[in-house]
Amino acid sequence: MVIPKSVSRLGRTTLISLQLENLPLRLILPEDIYDTETSKSWIMFNLKAVLAEKENSNLSEHIKLGLKASE
Repeated sequence: MVIPKSVSRLGRTTLISLQLENLPLRLILPEDIYDTETSKSWIMFNLKAVLAEKENSNLSEHIKLGLKASE
């Protein structure tokens, strides 16, 4: 059983998140209200994984721009 806070904490990319979701283990994401044992909404999991990857990418770009501006 794996219990990360949310799908955004599960992996940095959608591919990693999907690979973990397909492993033969129970995955519980309390913040996203998701449990592989009881949830039938794998589409919602995939959508959240894609959105988390995009958010991570945007945050990275903002940090890089901030660091460059402070030079």
